[in-house]
Amino acid sequence: RTPPVISAIAASVTTSTATVTWTTDKRASSQVMYGLTTAYGSSTTPDATFVTSHSQTIMNLASGTTYHFQVKSVDMFGNIATSTDQTFVMTTLVVDTTPPVIASTSVSVASTTAAVSWMTNELASGKVYYGTSTPLDVLSTSTLSVSTGTLTTSHQFNLTGLNASTTYYYVIESA
Repeated sequence: RTPPVISAIAASVTTSTATVTWTTDKRASSQVMYGLTTAYGSSTTPDATFVTSHSQTIMNLASGTTYHFQVKSVDMFGNIATSTDQTFVMTTLVVDTTPPVIASTSVSVASTTAAVSWMTNELASGKVYYGTSTPLDVLSTSTLSVSTGTLTTSHQFNLTGLNASTTYYYVIESA
């Protein structure tokens, strides 16, 4: 009996987690040994589910750090396969403390709609708070809002269902 053949090893990383994937030519278990050196020192909990597409997630890793890892699969007959040493580098967390600059604001009004648009100097989300009272309390449940989490530099929101001949106040927010 021959051990599984491991192939297509890949690691997808964020600032604190790494997901290691690989395939085997026959159904086998999944485990990853990892650490700062080829001595590893840590491992994921073995997953005894016999599959050919394997995935193990390692959490609480240090950003900006290089980790060594090795994948291990054991078939139903106890034949063990391990990969050669592999490495991945954790993403470094970059903190941006400067808010985007909002510019080129404009409002186009029709009888019961308004289009609010603006530009930002960097990719940012957008939100428009609006209502009929001033000062506009963005935390009030009576204040309406439209938003998107999509990051862009060109923002436009269409406010609908407005009352004709009514003054509305608005606040633009980008993050």
